[in-house]
Amino acid sequence: MKKRHLALFFLFFLGQLSPIFSQIGTFYSTDKELSNSLINAIYQDKRNYVWIATEDGLNKFDGVRFTIYKSRQEDKTTIKNNYVRTLYEDSRGNFWVGCVNGLNLYNRAEDSFSEVELFNRNQKIQPHITSIIESKTGEIWITTSGQGIIRIKKGATECKVDNQLSSKLCSRFLISVFQDSKQNFWIASENQGLNMYSPKTGKLKVFKAPQSIGSNQISSICEDNKGTVFVGTLTGGLFRFNPTTSRFDAVRCNTSGILPVKSLLFDRQNRLLVGTDGRGMKIYNPKTNALDEFQMPSAPFDLSKMKIHAIFQDKTGNIWTGLFQKGVFLSPNNPNKFNYWGFKSYDRISE
Repeated sequence: MKKRHLALFFLFFLGQLSPIFSQIGTFYSTDKELSNSLINAIYQDKRNYVWIATEDGLNKFDGVRFTIYKSRQEDKTTIKNNYVRTLYEDSRGNFWVGCVNGLNLYNRAEDSFSEVELFNRNQKIQPHITSIIESKTGEIWITTSGQGIIRIKKGATECKVDNQLSSKLCSRFLISVFQDSKQNFWIASENQGLNMYSPKTGKLKVFKAPQSIGSNQISSICEDNKGTVFVGTLTGGLFRFNPTTSRFDAVRCNTSGILPVKSLLFDRQNRLLVGTDGRGMKIYNPKTNALDEFQMPSAPFDLSKMKIHAIFQDKTGNIWTGLFQKGVFLSPNNPNKFNYWGFKSYDRISE
């Protein structure tokens, strides 16, 4: 018990305890106990553990070491599949794990997992879970690739597809769901555009290229502190919603070519960070309405050509980036004022 408390204390003050760490950050790979380098999501729970979902296992970091969870077919207390797509902890402390073939709940007391049975009408399904959120009213909203939206109300004994809503969406093959400050739900499809659903009016609006958004391949959604909704796409770059025209305006990128946006984070420093699929990290400049290059000063290697598939900020302000096929880089909140002057290896982690 004493060791566990020490580990949690270390995690909570991560980035402030070691001068060396503060200078260059930390890179975690399969050489440092990470189960896999194909990163899908990074999440911190209420007990300060950082969880990393990969395509071959789920990793829990206590500030000192990783615990790896993998599926064993003969053991129903393990995760359903080693391909873990998304993670979420709700307000009641339930920790949800979405896999490529279904949904789990994590049991902290027993350090085990149980399957959540899902149904489409009366038929049991095992869908690819792509995102999980809790609505402002306490409902759990889950997007799937192929089945549409699953909504779980408080006290529900069964978890079913919401066919009434799903049938109105531009597609049942969904990437993510996001609820904005006006309580609208933004539901992204894989390649058929974007949906906006208003629970107040019950109305649904679809945004499709080229009429109202520049690309149908939605990858990520976020909102800034002024209530502006941003949408990342894989084939059109970044867009910001214009409520006056009810269209998405393109955000200019100060580099050539179409920007394949993969992940978005609006952090506590009021910065919009944009992870791309092979073009590194960008930062949104609200004065010019454009994207600039962003290189973390604490990085000991060049991020400019990396595939940044996940960006997360922990409770102490540290930025975690999931570098697809490489690992996870942790950039400290308060890096040493001295820049890293050593050789910045690109080849070491880019092959």
